[in-house]
Amino acid sequence: MTPPHEEDLHHGNNPANLDREIDNLSKRLYEVELYAFERNKGALRVSAHGPTDLSVLVATEMYWQGNTERSESYLKSRHKVSARVEHASFDSYWKKQYMKSLPDTNWAFRDDEDSTLLDVECYTYYESQSCPGTVTLEGFGLECWDAIEPQTISVPVSYVPLPTLPISKLLRRVDELRRGDIELGQDSQKDLWDLLEMLGDEGYELSMPNHAACACMPTQRESQSLITYRIRPYTTRRAPEITLNMPDLYEQLNRRDIMADFGQISSVTMQTYATEGYSLADFIYQMILSKELARRLERYDHVRAYAGFTEKILASLIIADRWFQNTRFVLEDIKEDFSKVHRPETEEERARAEELKVRGNRAMDGKEYEKAAELYEQVIEIDGTNAVYRCNLSAALASLGKHWASQEQAVNATALDPAYAKAWARLGFAEFQLGRTLRAKDAYTRAIEVAGPSATATMKQGLVDAQAKIDATLKAIEDERDRERQDNLRKAHLEEKWDVVGMDLHMRSIVHERQAEGLLVFAEKMKWPYIDEVRDCLETAYKNVQAGLAIDFFLHDWLTGVILPGRWFAFTIMSALIICSPSITDLGVAQYYNSGLSLPDCSYWRVRTVLGRVLASLPGVVSLNGWIGPCPPVQVVGRANDGDSRPRHAKLKAQGVLPSEYITVIEADNLYLERRPEAPPRRPHEEEESYIAEIEDPYYWVSPEPPAEQATICEIKAIRLEALPLNPDITIKVASGELDTAAADKETEYLASIEFQIGGSPGTVTYALLTNPAFVSLESCYPEPNTAHHVHARELPEYQTNVWTVEQLKSFIPGNDSSDMIIINATGKGARTLAQAWCAERGQNAVVRTVGGPCFACAVRAAGKLGLGIGALIWLS
Repeated sequence: MTPPHEEDLHHGNNPANLDREIDNLSKRLYEVELYAFERNKGALRVSAHGPTDLSVLVATEMYWQGNTERSESYLKSRHKVSARVEHASFDSYWKKQYMKSLPDTNWAFRDDEDSTLLDVECYTYYESQSCPGTVTLEGFGLECWDAIEPQTISVPVSYVPLPTLPISKLLRRVDELRRGDIELGQDSQKDLWDLLEMLGDEGYELSMPNHAACACMPTQRESQSLITYRIRPYTTRRAPEITLNMPDLYEQLNRRDIMADFGQISSVTMQTYATEGYSLADFIYQMILSKELARRLERYDHVRAYAGFTEKILASLIIADRWFQNTRFVLEDIKEDFSKVHRPETEEERARAEELKVRGNRAMDGKEYEKAAELYEQVIEIDGTNAVYRCNLSAALASLGKHWASQEQAVNATALDPAYAKAWARLGFAEFQLGRTLRAKDAYTRAIEVAGPSATATMKQGLVDAQAKIDATLKAIEDERDRERQDNLRKAHLEEKWDVVGMDLHMRSIVHERQAEGLLVFAEKMKWPYIDEVRDCLETAYKNVQAGLAIDFFLHDWLTGVILPGRWFAFTIMSALIICSPSITDLGVAQYYNSGLSLPDCSYWRVRTVLGRVLASLPGVVSLNGWIGPCPPVQVVGRANDGDSRPRHAKLKAQGVLPSEYITVIEADNLYLERRPEAPPRRPHEEEESYIAEIEDPYYWVSPEPPAEQATICEIKAIRLEALPLNPDITIKVASGELDTAAADKETEYLASIEFQIGGSPGTVTYALLTNPAFVSLESCYPEPNTAHHVHARELPEYQTNVWTVEQLKSFIPGNDSSDMIIINATGKGARTLAQAWCAERGQNAVVRTVGGPCFACAVRAAGKLGLGIGALIWLS
């Protein structure tokens, strides 16, 4: 190294002196920052960070300067925000957390579930509860995350052949999981056996061609994955302490051949009962595996070490959770349809039936069982509604050893006359002979109850025999010394209860009354014009389900409550309203989740659409379950639709808006949550000492004045939907007759515009809603409510020079001012709606400050480059 020049040493400019000067200057500048910091204690500070090269998640940060207690309280509770629930059925609009929460000290840690975006609407903290049509700070982060191009990651999937399980085994396991008799972790060996029963415990060696080693999984966000088809055999015998089995569950639930992706379908009922290649048994199996996974996620906090948590798995967890809570299986004996059997119409027919019965009884006494059965069958052809005749035929068939046929006729006899004790005894005998001792016991018990004092010795002995057989089975289970065999015997005994042979299996909703009431509450809150029709329809809808009659898939989804949250919930509840409104039933359900609904006298719009966001501020309009309404009616124009007010679904065409500076992918190692500077920067060539002196002079710190209150009234004169040209493929299908007008309407996209009259101006101004910006509402400053934080005088121009009233907005041209911000004075009546319509025309996200929000200084900073970088503030009050 070259030594310092001697002349420099004489002048004191050696490196040590320079370092001391730099240190002193840094210390003074740091003190300036501290001074500025102290001037604004309690000020609201916000920022957004991400995505990174490892995650597409966009994180947001909010804190109150110098108020550690308030900031930490918010950070720990931000994912626990409880939105107002108008009805218990509406709680399913949001998702719950399935992975076990970490201690509060680790509030900043995000697990795999936090990093999996199913739908932005399903988070309670997405939409502002105090300012409909706007999103919270975290909601804005979700919007950014949702708009980012998904990353591709690799997720392991197992295609090991699974065991073929009888449905009785599946139903028995469902019943066990619903009852929750044994908590996970109490018996690790049994936990393992229960899981291996579903997954199989045999090893398989399968071969696949090299080109099939990987494939793309069609999911939506970070979980949109490149799946490795890893053929990994299950271990035949595993150590009992291995109770998690997370890789197995992830790899099975991510497979595409037998596991439904509920996030890619609109109706769970349709998927379960009307999808080729997917059966009710497949659905039950998927629910069991999902429940097993949920139990482990809720109990263990170290499951985050396993890869493979995807949107598909999250959707399956949610459906399983709601299905286990809201439905129950019921087994009913298959009964003949008595409405189709013959009834005697004359005395001659009745006499003939009695004659044949007497002959049959004689044949039974003579042990001519074939002849007796034939005579009883002839009797039933004359009178199929007589329980005695059915019971006699059951006895003849039992004597022939035809116990299934005997059981069938005994069931018919009990259905025709539930008070006929002998029929119940016949049923008990048939079930006992079939080896179904639990059902035999139930039937004999019923026979004795019905007979009362007249109960026969045969009935009583039948009950004793059935109970003895059950006791023997239980004793054999208890005496078995091999634990695994004992477990298998226990399961086989319980599965007898769920034997579906000769039975009808029904899935019943146990929440249908709650769901029906919730639909009516939704209709009332939304001022649904056909609410009386909905009320009448709901009185019979579920009775039809219980009677075995078909109802619409989407109405069935609603009545069971087995629905995904967010956009799926919103889609289903509106579909159910339409289905229950005969006046518009022909309209059918929408083709797209975000389609709005236009009716002759009002309209309804999804919360994430541009009309939903812009019209949410109108008086009388509410935001509920992903819908904004009732909004004013719309005028449909274009493609010969002028003046057409018939009901229709309307898909709006509007480009999303995203602040580009927060969408640049950065390296994860370079991501940190940085506090933005509090003191304004130095001017070019400004001396340090003069800069420091000015910043530390209290005279230069002032509270900027917010925009003055305006008396201007903005009134909507018309909302128009311009029908855009159909996609060429759709046009061809319409021309060929493959699609009718109604179907074409559902495929049509519309460009919305709003015509306003401002104040007493004779003319009007129209804004075309070309884009779909996000509007962000923020928390208040601290202390509240009359806080007014300070800014330095050299920052004042940013708060004063680019403030526009709603009358001036149409002529605003970006770039005419040096400020990076536009501040819209929307303090007049109806001005917020116009201001947001302007944002939609210009493609401008905005912070919306309403009553109870931050002070003017904090609001401007939050919207500006030191906050979210949005660049626009709509000031309401």
